[in-house]
Amino acid sequence: MHAIATEKQIAVKLTDETIESLDKYAKLIGKTRHQLIKDILEVGVDEVKRLDVVGLFQLGIMARDLHEAIKGKLGIATKAMNEGEGKPIPVKLSESFICKIDDLAKRGGISRHQLMKNFIRVGVEELGTMEKLGIIKAASMIRDLGKGFKIICDLGKDAFKATNKLERR
Repeated sequence: MHAIATEKQIAVKLTDETIESLDKYAKLIGKTRHQLIKDILEVGVDEVKRLDVVGLFQLGIMARDLHEAIKGKLGIATKAMNEGEGKPIPVKLSESFICKIDDLAKRGGISRHQLMKNFIRVGVEELGTMEKLGIIKAASMIRDLGKGFKIICDLGKDAFKATNKLERR
């Protein structure tokens, strides 16, 4: 049996526009906003850890923010101009997953909160692209399919360990 992971509720401040987008995409793919946020964070952490490029990810975010700030000074409105404002949105995450986020944030030289906001911001942008391409529902199903494979593999590992314990007796 799997040990139940201890979850902790933390909050991330998101703009009304980001919250509306999350709600829209969650409805489109048949998930709650909370589950969509968790999925986005999991994908962000997995990708950045897999590629081991947290510094490059942060550099890309900074470059985009600088570009948007320049546009703002020129009087061109951008979506990210009010990123400092927002409402706190609670998210329940396992303590082990929070540790992964904290580790990446530390390596990137930013706060956990800022890293989570960056992941969510990028995730919402990607969902917007998938919606325009008409593949948002398919992409969601593929992600869920991957989770199913992971669960099956974990069950297999547990069964293998149990079998080895029985053989040793």
